[in-house]
Amino acid sequence: MAHPSVNYAALGKVTSHTVIAVAVWTLIVAVSLGWNILNEQYQAFGLAQEEARASFDKDQAFRLWATRHGGVYVLANERRSGLSAPDASHDR
Repeated sequence: MAHPSVNYAALGKVTSHTVIAVAVWTLIVAVSLGWNILNEQYQAFGLAQEEARASFDKDQAFRLWATRHGGVYVLANERRSGLSAPDASHDR
């Protein structure tokens, strides 16, 4: 037999409100997680683009510097017989 002081209708309302609150909270956390994952991927891609651009710009700057200084030459030796120094009369 049911205890007369327990209000089952009120208990059912509390339980349903708790379930709704937990479901809403879970939805909020899931949306926040998805947002943060997308934001992290966007930030990582942006950082990779910046690093690639910086590396490319560094290479371009070095190549421009080398070109303005007559190129980069390696003296010939027994290991690198096909390469030689530029002619000293070469106009820079």
